[in-house]
Amino acid sequence: MRDKTPLERDIECHEMLRTPIGIKILIVLLVAGFCAVGIYAIDLKQDLSAKEQEIALIKDIFQKERVELIEELKRLEFDRDDSESR
Repeated sequence: MRDKTPLERDIECHEMLRTPIGIKILIVLLVAGFCAVGIYAIDLKQDLSAKEQEIALIKDIFQKERVELIEELKRLEFDRDDSESR
């Protein structure tokens, strides 16, 4: 066996440390998958926020209508009592 030159040793070392193409493709697919999941999660969070705002608005409208109905009932009760006393 002959001794290896420094260039041959460097090439051999480089070949041993080189990442196979299959692993590189897997890493790229995983990164792309994580990005897609992140974008989907951000979109869901925005949708959820919009729904929560809509729910808050509906609750506010409901509360206002409830107060108006209670006031209307009190007014009608007062009118009824007033008409009965006459």
